[in-house]
Amino acid sequence: GRRNQMLYVCRAATLGTQLAAFARCPRCDEPVEFSLDTDELAGDSRSRNSLAGEGATQTSAPSAPFRWEHQGVGYTVAFHLPTSEDLLAVTNSPHAASLHADSFDAGSLDAGSFDAGKMRAHLLARCVTSVRVDSPQADTPDNRAQPHNPQGEEVPVHALPDAACRALAAHMCAVDPCAETQLQLTCPGCATTWQAILDIGEFFWCELAVEAKRLLWEVHLLARGYGWSEADCLALSQRRRQTYVDLLFQT
Repeated sequence: GRRNQMLYVCRAATLGTQLAAFARCPRCDEPVEFSLDTDELAGDSRSRNSLAGEGATQTSAPSAPFRWEHQGVGYTVAFHLPTSEDLLAVTNSPHAASLHADSFDAGSLDAGSFDAGKMRAHLLARCVTSVRVDSPQADTPDNRAQPHNPQGEEVPVHALPDAACRALAAHMCAVDPCAETQLQLTCPGCATTWQAILDIGEFFWCELAVEAKRLLWEVHLLARGYGWSEADCLALSQRRRQTYVDLLFQT
């Protein structure tokens, strides 16, 4: 979450606070365009100055233990919030989508197919440091056939029920709201509603790639049209470069 906040600050300082994005409706494939404000996305918990003045090193400090109980079975989970290293490891796993940044896709929130359940399990395996059963299993039809875990026994992460994993993931998002930015979108064509996740790191990188190509194209046009050197072209402000480019197309 802290990394994302700093990326929002960096994006605002580089390209401004208004972020233009689009996503395609999963039902009718209609493009849905919208704008976001990086200040709102970063939240009001920290100012720009305080974020900019902090070090960039992320730590994996443990959070308060998470407790989950269902049908008489209780679990206490010790964990740390995901760091950039954790997310990178999950992104590089075979369960992640292979996302291809394209200059024409800058601003898109569409992602390829991926196994969300396995990615979540991989992330939890990295973040969870211990799982302890704090209450004995109740004798219910749902768990009668399950192995008995004495109270206080430590169990592996994969022993957590799916419902507990989902609850823990939701708890992590609540503790660190900037770690995942979920957007509620509605298609203007068919009125379908769905959630899209904004990955500010991937999004900002695509924007920078587009800006770099645009800058190279402007330098090419100005050097060709006016005979200026690359240094002369880059010394101009973006607005003046664009003005000279417009004049070239008017002549």
